Amino acid sequence: EPTEPTEPTEPTEPTEPTEPKPKTKTKAKATTKTDNE
Repeated sequence: EPTEPTEPTEPTEPTEPTEPKPKTKTKAKATTKTDNE
């Protein structure tokens, strides 16, 4: 029971996919595309 209650309860859910994902993705995508081009 070391890998079960370790962080599989909700470590990737409330980590930063609540509302930092859409903001980071939008800004990261725009910056990446502009930098690449």
